[in-house]
Amino acid sequence: MEVRFQSYWDESRRTRPAIPIVSDRPVLFDSAEYRLWAYSAARGLILELIQKIDKQEFLEFYRKWEHADWETVGWETRERAEREHPIQDDLWISVKVNGRKAPGWNACRISWFPEGLVPYEGSQEAKELVQGYQLDENELWAFTRFRVEWPFSRRPALRSLSVTLEKERGQVPCGPVVAARPGCDPFDVQLDGGSILHILSCTAQELNPDSSPHDPGWIYPTHYLALEYREDPLPDPPDRVVLRDRSNGDPVRRAPDAEKDICSPVVSGAVGIILMGEKGSDSQFAASSVYSEVPDQVEWIPCRGEPPVPPLELVIL
Repeated sequence: MEVRFQSYWDESRRTRPAIPIVSDRPVLFDSAEYRLWAYSAARGLILELIQKIDKQEFLEFYRKWEHADWETVGWETRERAEREHPIQDDLWISVKVNGRKAPGWNACRISWFPEGLVPYEGSQEAKELVQGYQLDENELWAFTRFRVEWPFSRRPALRSLSVTLEKERGQVPCGPVVAARPGCDPFDVQLDGGSILHILSCTAQELNPDSSPHDPGWIYPTHYLALEYREDPLPDPPDRVVLRDRSNGDPVRRAPDAEKDICSPVVSGAVGIILMGEKGSDSQFAASSVYSEVPDQVEWIPCRGEPPVPPLELVIL
């Protein structure tokens, strides 16, 4: 199996094959079983994680979500499907080479689907990996390749090498829908786990024209609601509740005199608006998605970070 410091889809042979360091090492992380290969290349370190996926579990997931319209579903549905997906892509790594931390890395992922499991075939690139690692073509395999830059000006003589696996911490709903109108009276909401969410105020706001996109003939939504709230008791920042608009907001509209077919993208969730409270205050703020008109009411979903997964350090050398 020849492995180069490139993605799965790069067919060039301009670089020399990497030198194997570790082959087929079993790794158990967050209840998932992987096999690890590590390689040394002139440009950096290559880590290959291979996971065997339960075919029945994947088939049940596929049948549940195969007809979902991902262009129109809300973020709640989309994120729930992502959490249920048997093939996860939320792994992060940090690497130390000879005691020095590597400056950066990138990852690419690909999966092999055996014939007849789903109505599409596994790619040629995935098939080459299955054959190169001498895996069973009748099974479902997920591959992740991390390419890590050397923390030195050139490839070092390896004296020590360690890799720490981490998992990205997502957000999950933690309470009932919070419906708030501009100018509504303060009210309280009971969250999962027993804490209380005090809704202090809800006000209508409009984006600053200087910070809004401008494209002739295109009409951008500019209105949003700002919600002030406080959690009691107040946890540490990573565990505090975050309120997210249930809706994606309104799309950009094309006027009859539009001069072009392309407009600037608008990110749902109030175009990335960040609202800051006074220093030392326990109040938090949330901005809704953006709308063409001031919304009569916005439904917010309280969310909290998933329980953190303890990182796993692998001493390779």
